[in-house]
Amino acid sequence: MQGKSQLAILLSLFLALFSAALALFSLALLGLLLLGVSPPGAPLLGPFPSFQERMAFDLALWALFGVQHSVMARAPFKSWLHRVAPFLSERTAYVFFSAVVTLALVLLWQPLPTSIWKLSPPFSFLADGIGILGFLLALISSSLIDGLELVGLRRPLLALEGRSYEGPRFVTPLFYRVIRHPIQAGVILLLWGSARMNADRLFMAICGTLYILIALPLEERDLEEKHGEAYRSYRARVPRLIPRIRRGN
Repeated sequence: MQGKSQLAILLSLFLALFSAALALFSLALLGLLLLGVSPPGAPLLGPFPSFQERMAFDLALWALFGVQHSVMARAPFKSWLHRVAPFLSERTAYVFFSAVVTLALVLLWQPLPTSIWKLSPPFSFLADGIGILGFLLALISSSLIDGLELVGLRRPLLALEGRSYEGPRFVTPLFYRVIRHPIQAGVILLLWGSARMNADRLFMAICGTLYILIALPLEERDLEEKHGEAYRSYRARVPRLIPRIRRGN
């Protein structure tokens, strides 16, 4: 019996490691796509003939991305997954399917190469600097809360050590004292911060920003249910995405 339990833990850890690696790979490809570099052979279905068809298909890809990320992050789905696959951490499943959907977005994305703007110095330095700032903000903020839990590795590693997972603690380090969602704020800056903007990136920026604005209220509802008064007090003090400008007396 103990051998079966150890085998289940090792299987869970392997799945978590594979999912984390796949997620990092898909995010790297998405970053390259934002820079205008498509993977070899993409789009897998070949470019559609008209601009309208391409945009409609890309919108469908973003809709799939949004639905998957939102549905799998909700409590009812987590409860269902725990019933049908108790050996699989819901975080691992979320990371894996998020990676698969992100890969689909990258590999099936229909190119929209029309140029929107091309800035010259010094404005180009400012625009690219905003994008770099957004990347760093998202990266650092991710590591502040619990990077291992974010990629689905925390629970199987604790199980391997014979310790139980007690759930994420409610903490507000560094940027989280200024805005409630610095990761998402960083992603928005990354999407829009570019000296060269073509229709591809503009469409991604619009869809990505809309997804974040729609998904955040759902995420905050879950956080309030999980942390209660502590999160309600935090929400009352700290703005969602844009820092408050403090005025002197």
